[in-house]
Amino acid sequence: MVKIVVASVPGFGHLYSVMPLAQACRRLGHDVVVATGPEFTAARLGMATASLMPAGHSLSGVEQETSRRHPELREGSSEPWRFAVELFADVTAGLVTPTMIDLFQRTLPDLVIYDSLTVGAGVAADICNVPAVAHLSGQWNPMMAAVHATAVERQAALWHQHGRTPPTRIQGVLGGRLLDRFPPALHDPDFPLPEGSAPTRPVPWAAPADPAPDWPPTSHSLPAVYLTFGTVAYGAIAALRTALDALSRLDVETVVTVGPDGDLSALNPLPANTRVERFLPQSQVLARVDAVVHHGGAGTLLGAAAYALPQVVLPQGADQHVNGAALARSGAGVTLPSELATTEAIAAAVSRVLADGPERAAARLLFEQIAAMPEPDLTIAQLTADGGTGPVS
Repeated sequence: MVKIVVASVPGFGHLYSVMPLAQACRRLGHDVVVATGPEFTAARLGMATASLMPAGHSLSGVEQETSRRHPELREGSSEPWRFAVELFADVTAGLVTPTMIDLFQRTLPDLVIYDSLTVGAGVAADICNVPAVAHLSGQWNPMMAAVHATAVERQAALWHQHGRTPPTRIQGVLGGRLLDRFPPALHDPDFPLPEGSAPTRPVPWAAPADPAPDWPPTSHSLPAVYLTFGTVAYGAIAALRTALDALSRLDVETVVTVGPDGDLSALNPLPANTRVERFLPQSQVLARVDAVVHHGGAGTLLGAAAYALPQVVLPQGADQHVNGAALARSGAGVTLPSELATTEAIAAAVSRVLADGPERAAARLLFEQIAAMPEPDLTIAQLTADGGTGPVS
């Protein structure tokens, strides 16, 4: 039995992407603890949990603190992606690292698996000399690489406080090993993966306590479309309304999610054949639809691909433009940037991907590439070979 800590910031897109690996650890008989936020309790996740950050801190508070420390990066910056770098490498890592050092020193894990933007867990693992592997929450891109390199600079004092020397140069991620859940057709040819990377199959996951959808009805005869801007919708109700108006022009059944904290009435009045929910577990709703219209979040992108579903992406922020570009390159859907995402254009794009055309064939190719990637149990078996230090092949 190997003692494993799985660490992730308490965001659905981050935590739910790495939970299949935590579940695989338990299936294989290992002692696994999930370090995350207090809202994701042991009862909710179905396994032991630990605190990732000190009590009283939240992701919204982290964003506010990043704005305070780096006001020049918030509005009008020529490089807006650097705000995310400081958010994860400076503020979040500064909170996560001491908590994870304490956890590792108390529990002495053999292996740490961490969400690639929860980089403080990688810092703590290096300080405590625990083998670690990063699990890509999004695509490997310059921003992701910069988070790891910047974390070494911003958290250098913590290495010195514990009598350790920070890594001199980060070529990839802290720990040196990277699990990539993107199939080859979605890779960026201009930014190859670092050495030490290995594929692992993206698996849509639902917590035991998540509600089971009863949509669409088993008797439905129209195509079913899932419209979502993720669990953090960036205040994009107007964009959701535009997409919903587009779908109302088509003979489809639509389910819309507005996020766990979203207002169910914000999209009223609803078109016919439309249902609105705050949250639906991907692993269940994707099996019931024919296409997905979404914001371009990595979890939704890969979840839809794992079900061979064609997609329409309407990027809103974060890494969504990068993901939308990857989808467009693959041919498995249509990406419409904000300036082109009119009601007419969205309706035409959805009609296009619902047809039995090239997008559906390309979606099938993504599905086949994902099916060929190592499943979570095999990934964990490889990682835990030789007591948690075995290579990933």
